[in-house]
Amino acid sequence: MGGICSRSEHVVQPLHDLTAEDLATALGVVGDYLRKKRKNLILIAVGGAVNTLYLHSRISTHDADFFSRNLTYEELTVLNKAWQKASTTTGAPTRWLNNQTSLYLTHDVRSGLVAEAIAANVVIFQRGGLTLLAAPWRYSLCSKLDRIHQAIRDESKKRDYDIDDAAAYLNRLVVEKGGPLPRSGISEWVTEFGLSRADIFDRLNEAHTRVYSAVRIIGE
Repeated sequence: MGGICSRSEHVVQPLHDLTAEDLATALGVVGDYLRKKRKNLILIAVGGAVNTLYLHSRISTHDADFFSRNLTYEELTVLNKAWQKASTTTGAPTRWLNNQTSLYLTHDVRSGLVAEAIAANVVIFQRGGLTLLAAPWRYSLCSKLDRIHQAIRDESKKRDYDIDDAAAYLNRLVVEKGGPLPRSGISEWVTEFGLSRADIFDRLNEAHTRVYSAVRIIGE
C-alpha cells in the first residue's frame, strides 16, 4: 500500500535502498506528520535502520523494521498515513516502515523488550512526534543469529551483511557488559526470545576480530 501522488505533488524517483540520509528524510516526514496530528510515538527499531543510521556499519537498508507497545487503532491509522506520505514524497519503497518483527514476538517478550529499550534510551532518530530507539543489543544479536540459521536452511534468505551486522551488535554488547560474553549466556537469550541459532560462534568471533581486533565470545 504505497501513497499515490496527486498532480500537485512533485514526482520523485523510487528508491530501492535507503541510505542514512534517505532514511532520515523519510523518518522526518513521518515525525512531522505525527506532530501535525498531535501524536507522539516511540518505535523500537531492529536491523538495517539501526546499522545504517546509528552504527554506520552498513551503507544502506531496504526498510526500517520496528516493534512497539500495543498501538491504538487511531495511532496505527495515523502512522500508516505518515509512512505512505513519506513514500510519496521521498520515493521510499512500499512498506519501507513496517512492524513485521512483531509477528515473531509473544506479547510478554515484546513488552519486556520495549521496556528494556526505553530504559536504555539509545536514540537513533527523533523528530516531531516520532522517537526511534534501538532494540536491546542482545535481542538484535539473537535475531540476527536466527536469520543466519534460517539462511543456512534456505539459501534464498542469505545476506552477505548478516555476519557483519551480528559482529556490530556483539561489539555494542561487549561495551555494555564491560567484557567478553559467554556462549552459554547468548544461548539462553536465544531461548528466551523463542529464536533459533546455528553454531557459528567461531565465525562470529572471526568477524568481530576482523573489524574490532578482539575475540568477544568465550567458553564452550
